[in-house]
Amino acid sequence: MSDRARSPSAIQRLGLGSRELRAWALYDWANSAFVTTVVAAILPIYYSDVAASQLPDTVATAYWGYDVPPGRVPLPMLDLEPSVVQEVGAF
Repeated sequence: MSDRARSPSAIQRLGLGSRELRAWALYDWANSAFVTTVVAAILPIYYSDVAASQLPDTVATAYWGYDVPPGRVPLPMLDLEPSVVQEVGAF
């Protein structure tokens, strides 16, 4: 028997042996790339050109600073009860 037949494939070593797990891994990878692109490249341009176009630069920057950080607060820091989180559908 060859070494190739005895050693697990890279897919198996990653724990992606089933079709469902591979599909989830690809979805997760694509979703992460999409969100990163939108948040880092598209949203700031939209905000400055459309949403804050009528505001002075200093006010627009202040509003951006007030708005962005709360979205980055991890859910555990919100101290929500598990039942509330399940009802919202976060997990």
